[in-house]
Amino acid sequence: MVERRPDGDFKYMDAISLKYAGKPFPFRSPEGRVALVIEIEKARYTKLPFEHTPPQ
Repeated sequence: MVERRPDGDFKYMDAISLKYAGKPFPFRSPEGRVALVIEIEKARYTKLPFEHTPPQ
């Protein structure tokens, strides 16, 4: 872990939820909510035969 950031206003959670679910994060209890920032050492990927179609 590199850093802990408070996320009481859901800035990070809403961005992720909107990208993958098309709506804000549903559990709206901000007390103690944090975003953990991590640093990767190595990144790899595999191309899968699926097409990414995010909700409109």
